[in-house]
Amino acid sequence: MTNQTEFSIVYGGDAYSHNQIDARILGNALSSLATLIEHSDKLLNGEGVSPKLTVKAHKEGSFEVICEAIGISMNTLEALGLTTGAATAIGSIWAALEIIKGKKIAEINTDKSSGISKLIVGNKELECTEDVKKLLTSQAIRKEIDQLVYKPLQTEKSSLFKLKSDNQEILTEVEKDSAKSFKRKNVLVQKDIETETREVNIHFAKVNFSSVRGWSIILPDGEHITVAMNDENFLERVNTNQMRFSKDDLFVVSLRIETVKEEDAITKTTYSIDKVIRHRAAKERRII
Repeated sequence: MTNQTEFSIVYGGDAYSHNQIDARILGNALSSLATLIEHSDKLLNGEGVSPKLTVKAHKEGSFEVICEAIGISMNTLEALGLTTGAATAIGSIWAALEIIKGKKIAEINTDKSSGISKLIVGNKELECTEDVKKLLTSQAIRKEIDQLVYKPLQTEKSSLFKLKSDNQEILTEVEKDSAKSFKRKNVLVQKDIETETREVNIHFAKVNFSSVRGWSIILPDGEHITVAMNDENFLERVNTNQMRFSKDDLFVVSLRIETVKEEDAITKTTYSIDKVIRHRAAKERRII
């Protein structure tokens, strides 16, 4: 579902009190805003979306530009802070950047099933949506925010940036002294861990009933992977009843996939079976 929303960007303070702004700064800022909206929507919802930004007018006093985002997805509006309603502590990219204050993110743990990411910054653990995490860790997104917020606030006199809704509610406000929190960084996160759980059909290629290790499975596409067997009930049931199964037997399992990225490169992927859900076999041979 796509949406249409009107909002304003404001450059205020003494530096912009005469309703003037350098043409290049404004041009870069508007270009970055358009790219920010387009790239964010494609990053979160795929290449099929086609949002558009239009500039309607500007108001007197400070330097305020009225914009309209057309054909943009609701989750993108929320992640960009152009609407309210996100349920987590950090519901937008702006709130996340304000809290992090330019510090390096040591680690991110994302549970893709719940859509929640936990960020470790210094000695603090913060929660945000997975959408906000995707924007926060994108170099392309951070580059546009640098042009939209940080660069225009590098003025001799006091200056500020505001993002306002169509009813003039202030959605985001950044003063010159806080602008460095929105500056682009070369390394955004040291370690990014994503966890996803899928229900899949598998064949067991190798078993080890005495340990959680030493198991391997065959996925539907034929790929062989090593897994940890974390379903203690399944192990106990097999060991107690001394039941056997063939390598051709099909099982339905809950497979957890953990992917570790360091500096945007995947360094490790691990697989584990949290639960064996079903044994697709004749009734007399069925383990579960």
